[in-house]
Amino acid sequence: MFELDEEKTERLKEIFAKYAISSLENVKEICAEKNIDVEKVVTEVKADAPEVAKLAFSLGTAIAIKKDTKLASYVAYDIGEAIQLFCSTTSEAQDREAGFGIGNQAALRIKEETSEDEMVDYASMLDFMGMSGDEMIEIIKKLSALVEAAMKD
Repeated sequence: MFELDEEKTERLKEIFAKYAISSLENVKEICAEKNIDVEKVVTEVKADAPEVAKLAFSLGTAIAIKKDTKLASYVAYDIGEAIQLFCSTTSEAQDREAGFGIGNQAALRIKEETSEDEMVDYASMLDFMGMSGDEMIEIIKKLSALVEAAMKD
């Protein structure tokens, strides 16, 4: 089971306050209200995805819903913000803003403004996510499309 350290708990509280989210349970409720099963999407791409990855993708999806984000490319940025939250403050991932970077790359791929060979290897800095950059981008693209469709209703 994944446990949050004090640093990430404090950052999580700030994000919750910023987006009017009350708890981790509320994150799941927000996604479920839009019929988005984040864990299913994640495990379809990466069957053994760690809990922290599921949590980061769920939080990013909930943030996009709370912000009323309607375009898939912007949802990708919201998911990147959530991934960034889980980077250690003393890590290269934090220094290089790898969570934001992977979200930005997914957004560019959604908009078809970049190719795979032009991508920076943020996945190596996000090893706590337990997946490759391609897997993260695939998940972000799928979740972004689901949020975009749900927000049109």
